[in-house]
Amino acid sequence: ITEIREGDEIYAFDQKTHRLVLKKCSGVFNNGTKDVYELTTLHHSIKATANHPFLVLKRNGRGKENNFVWKTISEMRTGDEVVVLKNLDKGKSFKFDFDKAKKGDYKVNRLNGVNLPEYSSTDLMKYLGIYVGDGWTRNGKGEVQTMGLRVGKIHEQRKEKGTKCVDRELLKDSEYGCICFSERNKWDTEKYPDQYKYRNFLIDNEYFEMEEVRDIRLVGPEPTLDLRVEGEHNFIADGIVVHNTGIQRSSASPCGAATTTSPVGKVITEGKQVERKDLTEIVVAHGTPYVAQASPAFYNDLMKKVQKALSTEGPTFMNILSPCPRGWRHPDSESIEIARLAVLTGVWPLYEVENGQYRITYRPRKKRRPLIDWIKSQGRFKHLLREENKAILEKLKRSVRQREEKLLALAGEKAEAL
Repeated sequence: ITEIREGDEIYAFDQKTHRLVLKKCSGVFNNGTKDVYELTTLHHSIKATANHPFLVLKRNGRGKENNFVWKTISEMRTGDEVVVLKNLDKGKSFKFDFDKAKKGDYKVNRLNGVNLPEYSSTDLMKYLGIYVGDGWTRNGKGEVQTMGLRVGKIHEQRKEKGTKCVDRELLKDSEYGCICFSERNKWDTEKYPDQYKYRNFLIDNEYFEMEEVRDIRLVGPEPTLDLRVEGEHNFIADGIVVHNTGIQRSSASPCGAATTTSPVGKVITEGKQVERKDLTEIVVAHGTPYVAQASPAFYNDLMKKVQKALSTEGPTFMNILSPCPRGWRHPDSESIEIARLAVLTGVWPLYEVENGQYRITYRPRKKRRPLIDWIKSQGRFKHLLREENKAILEKLKRSVRQREEKLLALAGEKAEAL
């Protein structure tokens, strides 16, 4: 990760097709020194902070379709099944450039003929011990990460002087390293599809498989870095599929929100310290013919605005609220309700601006819901419920009220309308 730069292509896991894809790195972030945990599976291990998400299989019971969910290390337990890399494109053969000794060289006493290969091959690299697992072992640990191979333990063997080895007696005691590996047998997934898929959800996948978490242990404070990857928002680190940061503080993040780059701690207890920028109003200021703010919880309003945006000549813009379960820290099943709450509490008013003319498109039938309902719905705001952060809550309430009053004035409506 220290060598990766913005614009580099990184392997990722396509969550729809379960295929291996390449995505561009759109940012590398220094997250400072934090407590780091080490997560270990049968063939892989990785260090990460407690809030780093991993792709975990959620088993929904007999007769139901299983699915993947994102869990942080702090939420994970031994026995959880994570998505790991099984195989990679072996690439092209490498042309060797051996510097062969010749007769007449002062270092050469006796020259025997040797047939050196001109190009690398899979079998040759296996023989040389370079292409074992996915290509490397970790010094001092004897761990091997596999790449479609069944790999045995790396161990030492000792043979005493006089022992026959390749039809010759050893002249002295000898020690050497030994590793055993073999190709895995192919599973008959056509004959027993349900049984095998229950054991390994990605059993017939070319590049990925499932492995159980064997251990999670605290390592201690270490410098940490993270990546942002376009599109899939995940990448493969040490053979394991992990989520990218994707939850950084942005100009559009609400004041008080806790993110990976504006975390809540002993020094900064309130999360993000500045007001969010209003992207919708920024686009309006550029004279865009049609601009609208919408929510997936109000489907009819959303569809009308989409139709109007598509039929308007010139550039149009729609700012649609999209709850993020991982970043906002709420269950997936509550996404629509949270999108609804944003509107009912005044956090996300629904309106449109057509050729500079403002129009509010939804008004709650009853009195606006209290802002605290929106705050309590998301884990990213839980620190604001502490007594010492009461001032931040009051600041958020004032901000919502001021934006609402400004919008009403622009639409030519009275304040009591909402």
